[in-house]
Amino acid sequence: DNSSETMQWEELANMSFTVKVDENLGFNIPFPTSGETPANIMVDWGDGSALTIVNKGTTLSDGDGFNYEYAETGEYTITIYSDQVDETEQQIPKINFWYNRKNNNNHQKLVLINTPFLNTETEDFNYCFYYCSNLISIPEELFDKNIEVTSFEYCFEVCSNLTSIPTRLFDKNINVTSFFGCFQKCSTLESIPKGLFDKNIEVEVFRGCFSDCRNLKEVPEGLFDNNKKATNFMSCFSLCSNTTLNKNIFSNEGSTDRFSGMNMRFNHCFQHAGKDSTNPGEAPELWKYERGGSTWNTTGCFDNANATNLTLDYEYNTEWGTPLNWN
Repeated sequence: DNSSETMQWEELANMSFTVKVDENLGFNIPFPTSGETPANIMVDWGDGSALTIVNKGTTLSDGDGFNYEYAETGEYTITIYSDQVDETEQQIPKINFWYNRKNNNNHQKLVLINTPFLNTETEDFNYCFYYCSNLISIPEELFDKNIEVTSFEYCFEVCSNLTSIPTRLFDKNINVTSFFGCFQKCSTLESIPKGLFDKNIEVEVFRGCFSDCRNLKEVPEGLFDNNKKATNFMSCFSLCSNTTLNKNIFSNEGSTDRFSGMNMRFNHCFQHAGKDSTNPGEAPELWKYERGGSTWNTTGCFDNANATNLTLDYEYNTEWGTPLNWN
């Protein structure tokens, strides 16, 4: 019975996620195998077994208490408690389901993230959920306690069962400079919430952010409206073959001087975008945008893309590639 012991920790900081354990009954909380625990940490493995307590200052290693083997297959909700209740201080070690403790295929066992992360005091969540292909849901405030993060590169790449993104997922991460490949190959993702990146005013790179999201149906107006420092949109929506484009993706007002004076990378940005869509939209009319003497890479931006305004009738410039309906 864990009830009395849990009662002593219930007022402490905690987070939880759900895993589905298969014939490989082992699961490792994906902390590093170097460094030390920043606080006293307790783990409830969700199967009624004795709680695991790892003291502050314990050396992290393959032999520490964050490795576990279940008695049988099934779904288990793991809860991690920390006695560091000050959210501005590090509460748990850096967590990464792809890089850390991979021997039990932990990333494939993750199915739900139930609560926001505790403070890991990390500067990046690069590859954190890479290839977590059974992950179906993430909470809106997942990263709220990790305000020092500067990069989410490939964070959710190949999360092929993730169908939606919470609206305010990145609202507290105002120092981020890169979302390179963040949602790449999320093959069941259908929509992007309006305002997703509104608070991320320092971002410079969106390269490949939604590349190969083949079920993505639409891109909201003004998605990048507040990202005035962003210069790299290479392959951002490439292979999004079912997407209905919106010509005001980069600006709510479609302002043509948005990128004036900035060296831009739009190469392959919308390659194959909307190719299989039954409802072609309007592509951002980047060929009409002012450059102000800066250098732009436009190679293949609209190659094989499908949109109603990618035709000779709309003064489209072939410098941007050959769209699907070119005539």
